[in-house]
Amino acid sequence: MAAASKAPGGNAAKAPPAKGKEGEDTQPPTEDTPPPTDWFDFDAEPVPTSGRLLALYIIAAIIAGAIVGGYVAVHFIEAEYKKIVTKLQSDHRSSLEQRLIQADRTERAFQIKAEQYLTENIAAIKIANEGLDKASARLKLERDLHGDTKSKLDTTRNALRAAQGCGRQRVELQNELNAVQAELDATLEELDRRDVERVECDEHHRNMLLCQESLKDALTDLGVARTALLDEGAAATEELAAVTKQRDEIARQVEGLIEVEREWELKLQRVEDRCKDAKNERAKWEKRAATLQERIAYRNKHDVLQQYGTGPYHVKVTLEFASEDVSEIVDTAFFVLELGPLEEMPHTVYNVMKMVKEKTFVDGTMILAQEHILVGGPVDVHDKENNDELEQRMVQGGYFPGGLLLFNEHSAVLPHAQWTIGFNEVGGPVFYINLRDNTKLHGPNGRGEVCFGKITEGVHVIQRVVDIPRAADGSFKTAVYIADTELVDRVPAN
Repeated sequence: MAAASKAPGGNAAKAPPAKGKEGEDTQPPTEDTPPPTDWFDFDAEPVPTSGRLLALYIIAAIIAGAIVGGYVAVHFIEAEYKKIVTKLQSDHRSSLEQRLIQADRTERAFQIKAEQYLTENIAAIKIANEGLDKASARLKLERDLHGDTKSKLDTTRNALRAAQGCGRQRVELQNELNAVQAELDATLEELDRRDVERVECDEHHRNMLLCQESLKDALTDLGVARTALLDEGAAATEELAAVTKQRDEIARQVEGLIEVEREWELKLQRVEDRCKDAKNERAKWEKRAATLQERIAYRNKHDVLQQYGTGPYHVKVTLEFASEDVSEIVDTAFFVLELGPLEEMPHTVYNVMKMVKEKTFVDGTMILAQEHILVGGPVDVHDKENNDELEQRMVQGGYFPGGLLLFNEHSAVLPHAQWTIGFNEVGGPVFYINLRDNTKLHGPNGRGEVCFGKITEGVHVIQRVVDIPRAADGSFKTAVYIADTELVDRVPAN
């Protein structure tokens, strides 16, 4: 490539290549071809290759889990609800019946006591009234006797005055007067005692009236309590009716869930049938794909042996270091890589040697560097016109957007160790050089990317490229072009 012919241009974003077809060796049909991965996304997670079958398995697992969970939840909820409702009804009825029985007992006992108290008080009132009547009659009689005695006393006094001259008669009359006076004093004492008894009877009568009022109030309170208890019983009955209605509604919902469960079981059966069919279909296609891969690998191995001999195969890559404005080439250098074993990766070795022979990498660049890899390929982020020509060349060669390799091959003797070179999961033609051991990240147990060669000479050239100043995205500030690629029979001296 003539450096002077590269006019400076703006940075051009490179579209990611994807796998394509080559001649009669068509890519084996698969049900799940992952979407093209960006060439520069070297840290992205691997794309699953069995999406449809995995999706069916996941859907089946989700449906099965939903059915089993729904079934268990429905039966658990129904059992718990029945237990709760039964216990609530039993407890509520038992409590209500006990409270009603206790209220009736209390009411009957209170009525019996009230009736006894009223009977006793009425009898006492009758006795007191009879005593008052007798006392009143006796008091009246005593008052009459007192009046007679007073009259006699007055008569005696008059007689005494008339007979003051008679000494003997006077003594007799005085004695008679004293006797009358004593009788009068006794009568007055009896009257006082009767007055006290009447006062006590009046007090008992007032107490009886107060007891009657208290009894009436107690009966009123008892009626209010009975009414409140009846109201509470009515409210409890309404609550029980609401709970029963809720239970019926839940029962209807349970029936609906059971119906949904049946529908999901049918859907699950259909999904399982589809999964089984898809599994059988996948097995058939995998068998066909394996057969195709064997045929392609055999043909590629035959072509390599026929064109290039038994190997080992070495590729010399010449680099040109451009000035900052890409107007001239300031230096050149090269490195040599040895391709992997033909027996283990014939398809990869064949396609790499084919691209080397067709000069597919020529005029490309070393694109960017990260801590663990150095990326290169038929891409030019410094010259848009050159980048468009490289892209057109890859389209015509069938490498874009489908990629270089139809399937990946791996060799145990060629892991992603330091200073090895490989393709990302798209399968080329963009490549990367491992600046450290990336076997865990990029190997078969990681992303499963192809490692197709190792650098046998020119490691210092790779280190020189890595040391070029870079932008924030890792791209180089000055261009490093791939000037030439060629197969060599021996490892040349640098």
